[in-house]
Amino acid sequence: MKTINLGYTNGWSNEDREFYNKLQKLKIENSSSSRNIGNCLNEYSFETIQENEIVKVIYKIDSGD
Repeated sequence: MKTINLGYTNGWSNEDREFYNKLQKLKIENSSSSRNIGNCLNEYSFETIQENEIVKVIYKIDSGD
């Protein structure tokens, strides 16, 4: 399975947000997950289909910023 790592949302540009929104529209139902990986740091993921292949999209949010 391929992975798209979008990094930290805290540093996203407008282009990054647009790309994320496009991926969200193609999200596979019930594929979302989240986990706490540190103090104020969470990782989120979901799966989408890109070119007939399942791709996992990962991003992080540091709410301590």
